[in-house]
Amino acid sequence: MQDQDQHVIEACLRGDRAAQRALYERFRSDMFRVCLRYAANREDAEDYLQEGFITVFRDLQQFRGDGPLGGWIRMVMVRASLQQLRKRK
Repeated sequence: MQDQDQHVIEACLRGDRAAQRALYERFRSDMFRVCLRYAANREDAEDYLQEGFITVFRDLQQFRGDGPLGGWIRMVMVRASLQQLRKRK
């Protein structure tokens, strides 16, 4: 894990809103594209992205650093998208 990622994660875990915003801005566009793959339209993808980032911030302490932070966030986004799809059916 990169030092930059570690500092942002630690700040997010302390509740630092600026760090949370920085993490969101850093990964937003890539993760939006992930959500678009599962969504029927852009509005649904935005909902999936929102739910995914809520999960990311809620469960960030579970990130162990075994792989890249972006990979972990991508996994969370895929799971959040699939969960939203199941709820809508």
